[in-house]
Amino acid sequence: MKLRHLTTSAMALIVMSVCTDSTGLEVDDLTGTWTASSIVFTSTADATVSADLVADEGASFVLTLGADATYTFILTIP
Repeated sequence: MKLRHLTTSAMALIVMSVCTDSTGLEVDDLTGTWTASSIVFTSTADATVSADLVADEGASFVLTLGADATYTFILTIP
């Protein structure tokens, strides 16, 4: 359940960053399919403890951003 909230929060941040002009990026600059090379979770109690879901668990994350402000994402954790 916590992973779903984290993923939703991450998607909200990405979508909000696309909608702002502060970086000079346009929607077309980010349109396409993006594949995560790592998904790292770090413990808030001990910052030296972390896990990379891609490297350690074989997970994958693919994000597709459309020019029409639509998106899809697929998170697979074996």
